[in-house]
This record gives sequence, C-alpha cells and structure tokens, in this order.
Amino acid sequence: MPSEIKYLSIIESGLDPQIRSRVGAIGLWQFMPATGRMYGMYVNSEIDDRMDPEKSTEAAAKYLKSLYRMFGDWEVAMAAYNCGPGNVRRAIRRSGGKKTFWGIYNYLPRETRSYVPQVQAMLYILNHLEEHNLHLEDPTYYQATEKIRFDRALNLTKLAELTDLCTKDLESLNPSLKRGKVSDVNKSIALNLPKAKASFVKQNLAWLSDSLNNTPTTYLTDNGKFMLKPIEDLVEEPELNAITYKVRSGDVLGKIASRHGVTVTQIKSWNGLYSNLIRVGQNLTIYSSSTPAVAEVRTNSSGQLLYTVQPGDSLWIISRKHAGLTVDQLKRLNNLNSNNIKPGQKLIIG
Repeated sequence: MPSEIKYLSIIESGLDPQIRSRVGAIGLWQFMPATGRMYGMYVNSEIDDRMDPEKSTEAAAKYLKSLYRMFGDWEVAMAAYNCGPGNVRRAIRRSGGKKTFWGIYNYLPRETRSYVPQVQAMLYILNHLEEHNLHLEDPTYYQATEKIRFDRALNLTKLAELTDLCTKDLESLNPSLKRGKVSDVNKSIALNLPKAKASFVKQNLAWLSDSLNNTPTTYLTDNGKFMLKPIEDLVEEPELNAITYKVRSGDVLGKIASRHGVTVTQIKSWNGLYSNLIRVGQNLTIYSSSTPAVAEVRTNSSGQLLYTVQPGDSLWIISRKHAGLTVDQLKRLNNLNSNNIKPGQKLIIG
C-alpha cells in the first residue's frame, strides 16, 4: 500500500497513542471498540490494544486495504475509514455512480469532506519542508526497542527501579497498559524495552522476575514500635510556580518542555490539550519547581566540563546548547553507542 497512508495517523490522533475521542475511539488510528475487536485488538480493564502503536497500525493497514479493495481508490478508502463504508456507498449512489473522492465530495458528511484534504495538506508539508522553512526535530524518545516477555505479573515502576530506567519511558513504550502494570490475567504479553537495556534484562531475567515480587517498604519508629508507611507519604511535594508562556513562531511542545525542564505530557495535562498541535500566540500554563535546579555544567577534578542531563534533553538539544559541539563528538567523548540518555546523567562536553 502507499507509504503516504501513514500520515493518516497524524490527522487521526496527532500521534498520541492514548488519545480518546468524544465518541470512544482510541489510539493512533482511532479505532472504535467493535472495529478493534474485529481486527484482533484485545480490550479489558487493564489493557487496550488500540493504544498499542504496532498492533493498531497493523490493524489499520488491514482495514484500509479492505476498503481499497471495496472501492478501488485510496482517497475514497480514506473517506470510508473516516465515515464508514456505508456512508461512502450512499454518497456514490447519490452522485450518480461516481467513484472518486471529488466526484462524491458533495454527498459525504461534512467532517469527511475536510478529512482527505487534511491528509493531502500534511503530505504536502512533509514533502516540502525546506521550501517553507520548516524543520523536523530529532525525537527524544527511544527509537530502538525490543520485546521481552516476563511471564509474570509486574509493576512498571518496580521494573524501572530494577533496570535503572525511567517509569515514564516504560509507560510511553507500553501505552496499552492502562494502569502501568501487568496482572496475572495478562502476564503472557511482551513488553517493549529500550534496545540498549534488552541484553541486560535477558541476562538477568531470573533475578529480575524474582525481585519484581519485592515491594520497597519504609519503616518509621513510634514509641519503640515499628509501623509501616507508604513511601509516597514521605516525599515532600515541591512548591510549584505557575508561569504563562506565549507560543512563538517555530515552537513545538517538545522544545517548550525542554526549555522549562518539564515533559510534553505535563504541558498537555496542565492546558487540557488532546494533541501536540499548538498555535502562535497561544498562552500555555507551565508549572516549575521553586527548588534550585541542579547545576547543568561544572568542571571535574580532571578539568573536564561536565553537563547534567535535564528532563527533555536529547543529544541534539545538548549539542545546540553548546556552540561547536556535535552529537558525534558527544557520543565519542562519552563512549555512547546510542542516542539514549536520561535525566541526571553526567556527560563530558569539553
């Protein structure tokens, strides 16, 4: 099928695998529950395969292929994906038997009339970026992943602790897990892990499986007696200050989040955003901690400049912060085999 069909997911969801429409469609490809079941996507109180990027994309490809076989035209197939094949057949009949999108345009639902042109506009933009002074950002998420099956119930927070990963990263790599955990009912599913950690996890699978049973407990004394207290209760919430940021030309949520040391998910939550789309002049509320930030750059005993990785950083973002520094230099200075870094990590920058 045409590779351009993938841009349909941008219009459907803004590439947010957990986005939900007002009528109950979910995921990158906005599947309704019945259509999801028809294409083998499992849904229960803890898992929703419609939010799995791989499973939902495979299902969308199969569905679109069946619509193309039905109508013989990719634009009409996309229209049917949006409003359903029944509405498209009705539009064909009312048009006198025309079988192109523009031939049946006036007889389609209003939303569908703008749907296909939106896909075409996105396709044009992505094929002519430089002509319009637009530039794609390097992704800050893990691109290389590997599936590993633990065959047991587990909590992503505990798995992150044992593998020295970020819980948010594990959640973003496994968006179909609604509650951040795998129960006994679903223990046979495979989890996506960063490729860089896959070898360590496979070599220590027995130890990890055993350790995932252990829940960290904190003990406090009171008149000589031990009492249990959830560790969450011991963490003092930092005082947060709200600032208003006005979106400027060239801004994207990833860049704004990096600039303020927060995540894209937080900005979307604070401002009620359902996609990554923002407009110039829009005001965004951003909360930042009033506690002093970790010094980004310092000199070690060997005279080397060390940079402390901040939330939202990528090697490309760090290289842009320091004139004359490239991503390749950063990787060579720090013996990095991939672009994966994490907040708090110390990097040599000179």
